[in-house]
Amino acid sequence: MTTTLAAARTEVRSLIDEDAAAFWTDSMLNNWLNQGAQDISRQAQCLWMQASIPAVAGQQSYMVPADFLGVHRLDYSIDNSDQTYNLEYHGIKTMDEIWGILHQLPAAYPRAFYLWNDTGVPGGQWYFATYPVIAATGTLTLYYYRQAQVAVNDTDLLDLTPGYEDICYEYAVAKAKRRDRDPLWQEAMGMYSMQLINMFNKTSRFTDQGDQFTSGNPQWPVYAYTDSSDGW
Repeated sequence: MTTTLAAARTEVRSLIDEDAAAFWTDSMLNNWLNQGAQDISRQAQCLWMQASIPAVAGQQSYMVPADFLGVHRLDYSIDNSDQTYNLEYHGIKTMDEIWGILHQLPAAYPRAFYLWNDTGVPGGQWYFATYPVIAATGTLTLYYYRQAQVAVNDTDLLDLTPGYEDICYEYAVAKAKRRDRDPLWQEAMGMYSMQLINMFNKTSRFTDQGDQFTSGNPQWPVYAYTDSSDGW
């Protein structure tokens, strides 16, 4: 649990030595606190999320959630099965090494996925595409980093990782002092940046333990190991 918008605003007012609204309005501080929370979520990628997306047979592309910032992992589970397949991420350019000239090859088990943003949609729309194209219904589980939600009411909680609320306060202080043309805004922004780096180092894994990676069993596309003229 983190702090409410009202409590955060009180903390910021204490730091800028203005207990009651005079030069800086409540609306201004609210905006800067929310901007700070969103900047932290973008840079530290500390808000983890999991989404289940129905996998449709023959469908290659899927829209990501609206609050998507970046992907961590994508799994695929077949209906009525206890098997789960982890898809490897590749940039769309390096996908050429995987799909060759058969971009829409159908197979029950996808091996890889890539991301793309459709800027033809206002604001852009992210989607991911699997390869081979899924041929059996199931569930795609997307593990991703999400954007911070905006706190609107005084009782709303700032969307932050608990324990790091003071970083957001420094962001709001820097913005307030910059509006006042106070050169100390640079010091406040420097403190914000320094604490943000420390937060990233602490929250990128949320553990002090090392990782161990295994390659698992590769799921090669069928054209890579068959000599059939029809690709099967």
